[in-house]
Amino acid sequence: MAVVFDTIMIDIMKRSAHPIRGFTNRLNMVNLGKFERDTSRNCKILRNFIANHVNRVRREFKNQESRLLERGDFLGYLIHEFKDNNELIIDEMVEFFLAAT
Repeated sequence: MAVVFDTIMIDIMKRSAHPIRGFTNRLNMVNLGKFERDTSRNCKILRNFIANHVNRVRREFKNQESRLLERGDFLGYLIHEFKDNNELIIDEMVEFFLAAT
């Protein structure tokens, strides 16, 4: 997982270093070329992977939220604290992966 995440983060940094990105913010919303389309697709795949994992843990501990904290891991804490805000949980997990690499 760490190798995949490292590759995606390096690709995102390469995208932001593209010379045309400095001219206008509008172009930052468009994927230029195959490399950027692949990077965007990989980011979506990573977010979907994390979302599926969060949903699996939610189903596993449905109606047993107090047991989430007993797991003793970061994801259990996030699910317990942020309840139904999946986007925030996914963002926090991505930041956690970034800090760990």
